[in-house]
Amino acid sequence: MLFGKQIQQNIVHQERFYVRHATYDVFHTLHFILYKTIKLLQKINTNPNLHGRIGALLLHFPEMPEVKVTSATFERIVYNRKTQSYKKAIEIAKLLLLQYHPDLTKGPNHVLALMFDMNVLWEKFVLHSLRKAHGLVKVQPQVSKNFWKPINGNKVSIRPDMVLRYKDTVMVLDTKWKNLANYKPSVEDLRQMFTYGHYFEARDTALIYPGLTGQYQGLYYHPNGEVSDQVCHILPVKVENNVNAIEKNLQDTIKTLLNIND
Repeated sequence: MLFGKQIQQNIVHQERFYVRHATYDVFHTLHFILYKTIKLLQKINTNPNLHGRIGALLLHFPEMPEVKVTSATFERIVYNRKTQSYKKAIEIAKLLLLQYHPDLTKGPNHVLALMFDMNVLWEKFVLHSLRKAHGLVKVQPQVSKNFWKPINGNKVSIRPDMVLRYKDTVMVLDTKWKNLANYKPSVEDLRQMFTYGHYFEARDTALIYPGLTGQYQGLYYHPNGEVSDQVCHILPVKVENNVNAIEKNLQDTIKTLLNIND
């Protein structure tokens, strides 16, 4: 009760009370934003396993009016004790609705709830790019070969990211989403490519990393101490805003290694 207003407005009408109260309603801005985000997810989702979950969520979510959501919409939101629990969901909705790109560096936006496996994304991007490199190059993803069999139990296989075949040439590629320390690959990565080269009878193998420019190659040793002819190429790829430029860089590099002349 607002006593000042009660005395001012209702001193004659004592049967009335001048009060202030909160109205709890499902129709408010936070729900408008979340509903719009769920509808967006329903349109862009490509994972069959999520179709049912998104549909069930929409079924239980009250139908909201269509609203225009801009950056100003999020700037006007003020969180309090009752709306603080919405904050993480609203921040993810902001990333989706405004088409922001999550960045794991320190910044004002909380994006840890929206994570991507960059190893998988980098592998898929390289695969897609190389499939457009040349019509005669056969690009096979995730080719498995048996590697080890215990006395009791299941066998273990090895599976590089990509196997390229051009005429009589076989080349094995593996993508790594990580920084090259001192421009040198790890011993584990080199051992992995050595094994791939032997099992897939490929003289050339290549490790593809993001973030740097330039390339070089190295040779493996035979057990007798002599240098072999098995090559492991180190292919750093500069990641920039122009996706077409990244793809062309990859394609041209692989064409050169496979001695393809357009």
